[in-house]
Amino acid sequence: MSEIIQDITPEQPDGEVELVGKKVNRYDVLELVGRGSMGVLFKAKDVENSRDVALKVLSRKLIYSSRPWYERLVREVEAIARLNHPNIVKGLGCGRQGNLYYLAMEFVEGCSLEDLLRRRGRLPEHASLSITLQVAKALDHANQMGMVHRDIKPKNILVTNTGHVKVTDFGLVKFVGDAYAAEREALIQPDKKFRTPPVLVVGTPRFLSPEQARRAPEIDIRADIYSLGLVLFTMLTGRFPFTGTPVEIVLKQMNEPVPDIREMCPEISEKTAAVVRKMTAKLPEDRYATPADLIVDVTACLIGSLMHNKATRGAADGTEETTVRENDAPPAQNSDAAQNMEAELREASRKKLFCARLATGQRFFFSVREGQESYLGRDIASSEVVIPDPLASKAHCIITCANGEFSITDCGSANGTHVNGKRILNAKLHSGDIIRIGRTEIIVP
Repeated sequence: MSEIIQDITPEQPDGEVELVGKKVNRYDVLELVGRGSMGVLFKAKDVENSRDVALKVLSRKLIYSSRPWYERLVREVEAIARLNHPNIVKGLGCGRQGNLYYLAMEFVEGCSLEDLLRRRGRLPEHASLSITLQVAKALDHANQMGMVHRDIKPKNILVTNTGHVKVTDFGLVKFVGDAYAAEREALIQPDKKFRTPPVLVVGTPRFLSPEQARRAPEIDIRADIYSLGLVLFTMLTGRFPFTGTPVEIVLKQMNEPVPDIREMCPEISEKTAAVVRKMTAKLPEDRYATPADLIVDVTACLIGSLMHNKATRGAADGTEETTVRENDAPPAQNSDAAQNMEAELREASRKKLFCARLATGQRFFFSVREGQESYLGRDIASSEVVIPDPLASKAHCIITCANGEFSITDCGSANGTHVNGKRILNAKLHSGDIIRIGRTEIIVP
């Protein structure tokens, strides 16, 4: 059994009053979802809008002992009110009822990445990269809005049943370049008046950046990139990079390099290992400068991983070539060709191009522009994007782009349209999603 399964244990109750079956303002509390350091999370029904929500109720102990904990809730509300991204949990409002303080958010059907890792131990390379890509997209949006999350960890990454990822818990967010940033930062520092326990570091030791461990005055988005690198390490290996007591782990985050991932799991590709190394460099200047830079490399690794998996499966069952071919040319084995291919994949990612890979190993790219409906299928006359796959229908599906978001609709195809392994009739698409039409796989940019 891997270390992560042994080490992660469910939070213990903190004596919070049982609210299941009761009403908090406009919300009917349905069931307990989990407990954390700041309080309790419930599933509730918004009776005014007839929708399920996640209701975070602040711990009474914290309210009575320390006002800054309530300020953290206010801080999170302000952060998620600014953010609007498909990979970030939407905030719906906050309020109080008597001495209960709460935050209402969209309810995500699925589980946390922590729960997923507890059950499975480790994830395949392509799944780990897909999750990393989606979190990087969320961080890129937060960075554009002048925010640093500061607590990226498996518990704060939610995974839906279809593989879609959402980042949650912005209670420790840092506002960069804000006139009130210093004032907000003071809210999470030791408070003598309210007897707040001393805070050694802001964040979670196992996924803490070195600069957070040192309490450096200037923290930027590269701290989140480091934490995400540790999350990627954990997904790929099923183990934490550093072990020990919280203090020992913090010291290791400051002084020891992250273990070589390929020594633990030699099957991991060198390109993915290189991404992990760059993400987890001890000096911020040695990491990716922005999540946008990270997205390019992770996308290239994800495409490479999927191609490798497809070729490997084909070699095992004799249905596909063992080597990925491009444009029917013999596979190149030299490093220059590999670098050219990687450069092409990066350029495709920058241009927001869909990448399609046929069962033969051939690949091609296509775009779907804003306001456009693109028909995909086998028939040249009725399809803007022709899929030369005998299992594809003549008019198989439609991909639409509206307000910067992609969606897909099946056109009554014989073999169905699948997204992340699930057959769909209509679905929203997210970065890193895998569309399957017959034996053709398409990666969403």
